[in-house]
Amino acid sequence: MLGSRKWIRQAGRGKRNVTSSEPSQVSSGTTTVRAAAEEGLVGDFAPSSLTPGLISFSAGDYWYHSHSHADFQICRELAKSRRVLIINSMGMRVPSLTSADGWMRVRRKLNSTLHFVRRPAPNITVLSPLFIPVYGPGWAAALNQKLVELQIRAVARWAGGYTDRLVANPTAWGVARKLGTGPLVLYRVDHFSATEDVDSALIRRLEDVTFAEADAVLYSSEALMDNEAVRHRGKGELFEHGVDRSLFDPTQIWDEPADLRDVAHPRVVMMGSFEKADRLEQTLEIAAALPEVSFVFVGGGAGAVKESERVTSNVTFVGQKQPSELPAYLAHMEVGLVVVTRSEWGTAASPIKLKEYLAMGLPVVSTWFDGVEKHAATIRYGDSTESVVAALRATLVDLGPSNHSHRIESVAADGWDARAQLLSTRLEQLRETQLHS
Repeated sequence: MLGSRKWIRQAGRGKRNVTSSEPSQVSSGTTTVRAAAEEGLVGDFAPSSLTPGLISFSAGDYWYHSHSHADFQICRELAKSRRVLIINSMGMRVPSLTSADGWMRVRRKLNSTLHFVRRPAPNITVLSPLFIPVYGPGWAAALNQKLVELQIRAVARWAGGYTDRLVANPTAWGVARKLGTGPLVLYRVDHFSATEDVDSALIRRLEDVTFAEADAVLYSSEALMDNEAVRHRGKGELFEHGVDRSLFDPTQIWDEPADLRDVAHPRVVMMGSFEKADRLEQTLEIAAALPEVSFVFVGGGAGAVKESERVTSNVTFVGQKQPSELPAYLAHMEVGLVVVTRSEWGTAASPIKLKEYLAMGLPVVSTWFDGVEKHAATIRYGDSTESVVAALRATLVDLGPSNHSHRIESVAADGWDARAQLLSTRLEQLRETQLHS
């Protein structure tokens, strides 16, 4: 297997740079696109478009999840040089129809499916396939996989050439393995079998299949990669999250959003999903301990916030925002807060928001998570509610252990554009291995 954990870290520091115009990429690209045409995944072969297209099996849904999700961010950057087909998540659980949350999941997935095929941006096609929420072995799951496969083949034939596959959702693997002729890469952005309300044993079995069959396994969390060394058997490569530095630009003047104008200073912002009860409750506990500070919640989970009895008067929930709106909120805050709950799922944490805060020069306070120590020079963190509250109090006074410019510089090399280039280079390596094997 070409590549290693060492190689990918070196590549991230610019040790090697391969672009889509290099001869080796054109040669292998031609081969794989033609092979895909023969398989029926594309229409006419286009000599002017030799960079292989990529199918991304997302862990999220483009139409109702934030576009800040890692797989959407990397797809946006990849689309600058190749066609990208995003397959919206096919879920990991059968929704319960006896709860309000279950019906909410059904409604929003049906609404997403109504989009079916859209092209929301140049070179990006999004498919929300019609599917049956059945996973694992058995005829029903096999029928579901065939149903989804036929939809993807039809859309791929219409939309262009796709050979490479990037899979973030383990329930999509049975379909992904049947499509394309290029590299098949597992993007391990979360510890999915530890997600609440899923059949953990089933998801773990599906994950084991992905580890066995993947050409490479990219991890956003070094801790999870190390913990799963026996499972990935040397295929694991560290592929940390990035930040859109062209968007999170602290040199711009950002107008204050209208829904902040009545919020008193000092302000602490918490970005992310508030649907997970344990994270919401811990964040509210922190806010309750600092009644003199305004806490601004930016993200999804309005229902959970409204239903919680622990919401205090110093909490303002502004809802989910598109990535383009986030810098304006951060520019009018004193501190950025990261809350990761201590759980098996939390061991996979690699919060994108931390780098977005730092890119804007914002002082940061975080709860403890595996890997937080590497940011000790630029942020404060605590391993309990009390220590996080103390860290917030101190940071509101002295603005943290580093200054504004040092915080920005700490993520200067972490752009999503650099991550996309790294992934393109890695896919080319894997493609070369296929050609010579």
